[in-house]
Amino acid sequence: MTDFCNECGNCTTFCPTSGEPYRDKARLYLNREDFEAEKDNAFMLIRDSETPGTEVIEARWNGETHRLEINGDLRYTSPAFSARLKAEDFSLLTAQAGDSVQDGQVLSLEPCASMYVVLTGLSESMPHLPWASPASAQAGAPLSGTRVGHPGYEG
Repeated sequence: MTDFCNECGNCTTFCPTSGEPYRDKARLYLNREDFEAEKDNAFMLIRDSETPGTEVIEARWNGETHRLEINGDLRYTSPAFSARLKAEDFSLLTAQAGDSVQDGQVLSLEPCASMYVVLTGLSESMPHLPWASPASAQAGAPLSGTRVGHPGYEG
């Protein structure tokens, strides 16, 4: 987890996490500026108190931000298209191509599936994990305004 790893390069020798987490595991961010600076393998969890029950994850691949919202169904937004899917079986309910999509271009839901696996896995196995609030998730939000929510306390 990027905000929890200093990328010392000693993973295989000293890190209590197996593998090389800064290279081959999902890299989690709490700060929008740090998240946006990454080109690939960057994830940010967001909880909005104004929309209870909605879990949001954003990811960066190839320098572009993708977003997945879960609240009953799945709402996926990529630079190329947006889609709404059933959470139970990933069946497509609606899809809308973006302005930059070319005729015949293949659009993939693979990033959506990856984000779903990361989000549900973290939600179920690490309920104590901090999530960014919408204020800290806004582009250009000052670091002093960053607030990390925690399911165990209000404040």
